[in-house]
Amino acid sequence: MARLIFYLVLFLTYVTFSSAAYNFSAYVPPSIVLNDKYFVDVEQEIRVGFRLFDASSVNKDSNVIKYQNLQYTTNTPDVKYPRVVGNKNKLFFFGVNGNDVFESTIMFSFDINEKVWKELKDVNMPSHLDPNQEENFVGPDNDGNAYLLYNDNNIMLTFNTETLQWNEYSIQSFVPTGYAYYVWYTATILPDGNIAYIGGKFSNGTGYVDAPMNQFYTYNTKTHAWAAKSTIGTTPGPRNSHSASLTSDGRIIIYGGVNANDQPASPSLAVLDTNKYEWSAPTENNPIGSLYLAPSVIVNDLMFLYLGVNISSNVPTIFNKIFVLDTSSYTWSSLDPVVTDSDDNIYSNGNNQLTAVVVNKNDLTMKLLILLIVISSILVLAILGATFYRLYRSRRLNSQISPKVIDNSHQQPA
Repeated sequence: MARLIFYLVLFLTYVTFSSAAYNFSAYVPPSIVLNDKYFVDVEQEIRVGFRLFDASSVNKDSNVIKYQNLQYTTNTPDVKYPRVVGNKNKLFFFGVNGNDVFESTIMFSFDINEKVWKELKDVNMPSHLDPNQEENFVGPDNDGNAYLLYNDNNIMLTFNTETLQWNEYSIQSFVPTGYAYYVWYTATILPDGNIAYIGGKFSNGTGYVDAPMNQFYTYNTKTHAWAAKSTIGTTPGPRNSHSASLTSDGRIIIYGGVNANDQPASPSLAVLDTNKYEWSAPTENNPIGSLYLAPSVIVNDLMFLYLGVNISSNVPTIFNKIFVLDTSSYTWSSLDPVVTDSDDNIYSNGNNQLTAVVVNKNDLTMKLLILLIVISSILVLAILGATFYRLYRSRRLNSQISPKVIDNSHQQPA
């Protein structure tokens, strides 16, 4: 019995602490724009982070941006590690069922106008999602297709946001010999149907090496083939965990990130002109410092950076502003998020936008910890009880044996 309890405690300890730790690879929020006016912040679990920002009225002179905090008000399903894509008024969430110990996959849609969730049960979705899969959906393209790369399995998955159908394509690997997979890159879909994969790092299973920045990889969504594109101009320093967004005139704005040695990427701002495959490093006005894990979107030629970590200071901090870059002049400004319902404000502390998220995310962890403490207490009591019982039996046996030994000394000789 004690052994069974011991193994149960070990199992619960593993579950508790594996649940408590953030998997940052899966934590990076997606970059989603809807109707050229909204962008969405979705965190590792929908139920602990789901916000809709209205960028339609923001201009270069604005000081605030309005947002709706949907994590409490829409009865969000428990979808872990969501991969998200948007089209028109709908968001599509593909992830792991948080209520299933076998971690089967589930899929939901969410209408931002009607605030209604719908489970998509009749779609031929993949049966498994690796929590360490670092890429979110890319797209959709002009045909409504979104793309999800499983580069360590040489598979490209597509999901059509119009027909709600999945497809799977086997692809040729472009990872250099001696390396297992490619991680922490950015993927940007271009008007010609190619997806540009920039930066990141290659892994051999024990370490990492920076992907070169004097070339980038493209995936042709029509032929499902890879190609390497060489660049010209001033090549920026290597980076991963950076952001990338496409302007209306074909520039990919790259910002932030770190290299394979976790040093801030330099320069922070780099621009790739996809018409000529030419790099440039424009001078920033009102620079905001080094950031990483900061997704970006572009609405009306303004690039928004949200969430993310500021590494310019000695102590990395999660910023509580929305940073805005005017892509015509490369001038930065910041916005104060203003929630439509003050009770749902997550920026109230002024220094950590994850305050409400952490409290909610720990619900399951706290329950597991309480259960772990209870079972551990039972185990301790069982061990103590067994120990005292053995001592009691040992003393009782000794007391029964001792008189017989003494009586032998009084026997009369024959």
